[in-house]
Amino acid sequence: MVTNPSIVIGIGEAGCKMAARTYRSIVDEVPADRGDQEEVLDRFKFVGIDTKADEVEEYTPDSFQTIALETPTKNWENDVEEYPYLRDDMRLADVGGATRQRAVSRYYIDNLQNYTSFRQQLERVVEEFEDDAGKALDDPDLDGANLWIINSFGGGTGSGAFPLIAGELDRITADADENYYLCGLGSLPRLDQIDEQSRPPTANENFYANAYTALRELAVLLDYDFDGTFEDAAGAGYANDGLRIPLYATHGENQLPGYDDIVLESPPFDFYGLIGFNEEKGDNTDYRENLNQVAADTVRLLAEAFEEDFPNGYSRSGRNGKPKLYSVDSRGVEVPVTAVENYVQALENIQDIDDRIENAEDELERYQENRDYINQALDLESGSQAFEEGRAEDGEELYVDKSLVETAREHATNEFDPRDGYDDALLDEKYEKALSQVGSLSSRYEFSVDDVFSYFYYRELVTRLQSLKQGHRFTRLVQDAVEDYADKFSRYLDSDQTQLLTDSSADPLAKWTGGLEEWFDEAIDDQERKLESTSRIKFRLRGEIEDRIDTLEQRQNELTDEYAEFKHIEDAQSTARGRREDARTGLADIRDDINDKIRQAESDLEQLREERGRRENVQRSRRETLESYKRERYVSIPFQNFENASVEFLTDLESIGDLLERSIVSRQRVARALEFTLEHLEEPFQDLEPQNVPINPYRYLGVLTNDSNVDLLQGELDDVEGIDTVPTLMSTNSEEQETALVDDVFRIRFTGVHADIALENSSEFGQIHEHFRADEDVGELLGSTAEDAELVARKFGYPELFPDDDQINDAWGFSSEVTEPAED
Repeated sequence: MVTNPSIVIGIGEAGCKMAARTYRSIVDEVPADRGDQEEVLDRFKFVGIDTKADEVEEYTPDSFQTIALETPTKNWENDVEEYPYLRDDMRLADVGGATRQRAVSRYYIDNLQNYTSFRQQLERVVEEFEDDAGKALDDPDLDGANLWIINSFGGGTGSGAFPLIAGELDRITADADENYYLCGLGSLPRLDQIDEQSRPPTANENFYANAYTALRELAVLLDYDFDGTFEDAAGAGYANDGLRIPLYATHGENQLPGYDDIVLESPPFDFYGLIGFNEEKGDNTDYRENLNQVAADTVRLLAEAFEEDFPNGYSRSGRNGKPKLYSVDSRGVEVPVTAVENYVQALENIQDIDDRIENAEDELERYQENRDYINQALDLESGSQAFEEGRAEDGEELYVDKSLVETAREHATNEFDPRDGYDDALLDEKYEKALSQVGSLSSRYEFSVDDVFSYFYYRELVTRLQSLKQGHRFTRLVQDAVEDYADKFSRYLDSDQTQLLTDSSADPLAKWTGGLEEWFDEAIDDQERKLESTSRIKFRLRGEIEDRIDTLEQRQNELTDEYAEFKHIEDAQSTARGRREDARTGLADIRDDINDKIRQAESDLEQLREERGRRENVQRSRRETLESYKRERYVSIPFQNFENASVEFLTDLESIGDLLERSIVSRQRVARALEFTLEHLEEPFQDLEPQNVPINPYRYLGVLTNDSNVDLLQGELDDVEGIDTVPTLMSTNSEEQETALVDDVFRIRFTGVHADIALENSSEFGQIHEHFRADEDVGELLGSTAEDAELVARKFGYPELFPDDDQINDAWGFSSEVTEPAED
């Protein structure tokens, strides 16, 4: 059971993931059916802080309180000129995030747009924690609560924000009702000692440069005592007025009232642990998860063991007080119960994939039916018999209902006749009447009956109207008039009109309106003028003229009447033709969309089948994993009798001993795993040999185990041949040890906490610093062509903390100490 209530705050992507792993570790170790889960979780409060709102939700469980810092664009242009730790070449990403710029991460908090809200949210975190964990905090045996800040040193957000957040929390907890031990965990990108013959690391050199600058700022916060040869790495101290972290959002006129700079009277951290992280293995998910588990184990251990005098009975050699800087490692032994559950899950996943494939095949078939339906509809010729029975006998699937075509044809042929008059409203009325005679299509189709029927109806109507035009008297009357009067057209018409009238391919409407109608008017007018100018005594001549006028007028009137009727048909056909083309285009567009869906469905189906193959491989791989013995950070004991490892049995497990009794795992394997784990529990931070600074190493061993598994550590496996006894292995690997009981019956985890560690003895600090101060460029060490000012000096997020460092001052353009006093 967890003793010390704790707040766990993850900063940035890496910090949030480590905090999330801590949360899941607690949830996994306290099964809900045992009744203790809520009691344990009530002692914890988890917070995720990031500069990307969408990602902080992704990295953290739903139960986390998240603080998403808005991109502070409102005053950026002015602040980048005024804030001494910002430079003109820095950028705010549109999508948020510090983009590995440590100073920008600091600015995400230290600005008018975000600071007040952020500070208030931190205050509420502490207040709500005290309310929720009140019962546990009232325990008289508790000295206080743990408050964790967890982040990466190599990135931007966590690396750049943690000093400022630590300072804020130091102020907030100083005024809180409870006593707090401020603890920190930083994952450090491992450089590993390299020399002139070594290849530069393959990981991004900015990770190491960021880590180096963050470590120097951490050293200032911890009031770290550098060895004499490294004293130039130190910065401002706590003498006199304390350590000041300026808040520039509170400086100057019209700035934030009621706030001032952070002034630390003593180091804010009571405990700070560094976790070595190999960036070159960063793409390995298992590796990342294992490193996150190191952080989780450390938080869990110190929730059990951390007291005011931790580590118990130890103080730094030659100095008073306790060390604050540690190197942390964690390793463990676990039976692969989760792997077995994963194996069962793989089988269930394959069945799920099979179901999805079946659904995808049905969906593809449905889309293909949609496409074939439209193809049949578009291929059906107007006036043809709608899908004779013989087509079905030929084996072709029929989709279009025969009655749909026949209804369209019947109404287009018998219900609509525009010869006596026409307007679009009449066509609309006749179409709606026809549409009302048909039902709806199956829900399997992506289109409605209206989409199909409109095409059938207007297509048949265009054909019907075309036949009316072809047999209409107007066409013959125009042709007769042209033949009768062709030799007279040039008298009244220009050459273009004459050419149109004598063109056999021209439309009769075009001939009538393009010249014939005008010719009749002119011819009649001409004859009437002749009649008027002819003497009345010339009876015979006047009679001939009058007969010609009567003939012309009679033919003109007849043509005019037939033209009106023909024009109604033409107008109706023109509208119907447009609607037919719209309907055809609509169907073609629907077909194009369906074809896209078919291609996507085929692609999805192919991916599902490929995924099924992968799932089968996963299934085989997981069984092989269960049967194998891999010596990793968390050693998994292989299962050997699958027939004894039913899901029901695993659900009721009370200890690793239960598995031993059923011979699902062997005593030899468990003993070997414990031996391997304890022998490889190491101090992962100091790697330089010979060491720059002599150290007196101290090793604290914490054991996280369930009470039911304690016997395995106290002699249960002593009779296994070929290994030292487990108690002996534990004692030889530590100066001090303590066992913390947790609820996980499947794992035994060892956490090594190492002191005194020296920053000077690590590659990521000592080796980089030696290059930084010497003639060699750090870029040569890391594989970068950038100068030291750009690669290292400008990576500091708090350059004001190093007023005496010429390289930093030159890189930032400081001519003198830049820290300004806060406004009262």
